[in-house]
This record gives sequence, structure tokens and C-alpha cells, in this order.
Amino acid sequence: MLYRLFFFSLFFLFANFLNAQCCSQGSPINGTTNVGTVDKNNLRIILAHRYNYGNTYYDHTNKTDFKIAEESNFNYTSTIISYGLMKKLTLEAEVGYFFNKTLKYSFSTKNNYGFNNVVGTIKYALYKNTEKRIEITPAIGIKVPVESERRVINNVTYPYDIQTSTLAYGVVSQLFFLKRFSNNKTSLVLYNRNENNFDCITEDYRYGSTYSLSSFVSHLFTSRIILTLQTRADYKEADFQFEKNVNNTGGFVGSISPQVSYEIAPKFFFYSLIDIPVYRNFNGRQLSSKYSFSVSLIKNFCL
Repeated sequence: MLYRLFFFSLFFLFANFLNAQCCSQGSPINGTTNVGTVDKNNLRIILAHRYNYGNTYYDHTNKTDFKIAEESNFNYTSTIISYGLMKKLTLEAEVGYFFNKTLKYSFSTKNNYGFNNVVGTIKYALYKNTEKRIEITPAIGIKVPVESERRVINNVTYPYDIQTSTLAYGVVSQLFFLKRFSNNKTSLVLYNRNENNFDCITEDYRYGSTYSLSSFVSHLFTSRIILTLQTRADYKEADFQFEKNVNNTGGFVGSISPQVSYEIAPKFFFYSLIDIPVYRNFNGRQLSSKYSFSVSLIKNFCL
């Protein structure tokens, strides 16, 4: 029970650095990378929604009264489909949509919407020892932009920081380590995810690559409920334009994410979490996420 439920819970716990920088582009759920492989001829479908809000600027590590925008928020829904092609090999695809990605100023509001990048991933269970309760799973994938140009609304070209995708191809690499303890109620996961972005297709701009390291401690509270605490360190490189770094982009964020997982029925799960940045060290002054809240449903099918 713990083994199955814990694996699915990891989908939801990993929230990348782009949530901490409130209106940066990118995938705010990243569900394609945060669970292990699927059994052969099994299908997993995940539907998730995330709300993010921020209203505070930070100058490096310190809060600042300086403001360009008053606040920002987004609502994002993602669908992730995973298929067990072989015993150790899983194919996965994710598509997401921003219902809004909003920057509110004292004098106006900018609101963007649209699809995020499509992500395709291959996962391979490199090492899986049931006696030692250990699994190691690397993964590699690509990001494909749905759009290649910045959004133009009412003849106004929207800034890079509220685009709904990177407007460019990219590579995603991951490494997943799981250790279940002898009581079969507690598990530890270490998880690394790196996203390397290429130059935008139609413009001289490149979003900074991101690097994330997470740890998860999960415990079976009842026969249907798992409680999990994630700690995460995220680093984002500065964006790049005209052969130099873009000011006030990139930096480091440390976050915690408590989560509750509930098994509604066999192979059918509900998850909720809150993601809270607790440390920031930005390059320059940036609007930071204050919190984000997520819910998801996950269903497994044996084909």
C-alpha cells in the first residue's frame, strides 16, 4: 500500500523554481517527472490544478518596498499520461494550459493565457531491488513549444516573464532514488531535475536553465492516508539576451511542501499540497511567489 501510494504522491510534491519567481514562464506542476515507472501495459492518467500567488519583491535575500507590479497569480491545469511499454521502461507525455497568468499594476493589469510546452519523457528503472526496498530511475525528455512567438493582445507585445511557455525547445533530465524502510510505512526519496532551454525560435532570447534537488519523507498515517514533507532547493540561471545576462532574472530558492494523499478507491487517488518558499536569493529585484496550492486526481488502468 505505502509503496504504491507513495510513488503517486511524488507527482504532486515537486514544484519547480518557476513557482517561486511568480511570473516566470514554465511548467508549474512538472508532473511528467515525479513518479517512478509504470508496470508493463499499465496506463496512468493524472489531472492536476495549481494556483499561485505573490505580492512581495525581494532584492537578493531581502524584502524590498520597491515594486513594479502590485501582485501576480496564475491558474494552471495539467494532464499527464504514462504508459508502461516494457517492464522497466515507461513513456510519458504532459500538456498543460494556463487559464490566466496575471500581473496587476497600480494603473493596469496584464493577463496572458495559453498552452505550456508539451513534454515527452522516457523513464527507465535502472535498479530495482525489492529485498533492499531501493529503486533508482533516471529519465530523459524533450520540451516542445506550442507557440513560437510572444503573445500580442490589443497590439501590445507581452513581456517574457508572463509568457505561457519558453517559446523554445529544451531538454529535461532527471534522477529518482527511492528507499523504503523496514517498517514498510516510511519512505525516503531524493530527486534531481534539470531543465536546459535553447534559444527562442523567433527571438534573440533564452530563458535560464533550472536545476532542482528535492528530498521527500513520507509516512503511512492510516490505511488510506499518507502524509509527506518535501524540502527543495532550486537554482535558475539568468535569462540571456543580446549576448549578455538579463538583469533581475534567476537566483536560488529554498521551499517546503507538506502534502496529504488519500486513496479514494483502488488505483484512484486524491492529493493536495501547499508550496511555501522559505529562503530566496535572487539576482537583483524580483517578484516572488508567496504560496501556491495544488490538487490532483490520479487513476491507474491495467490494459
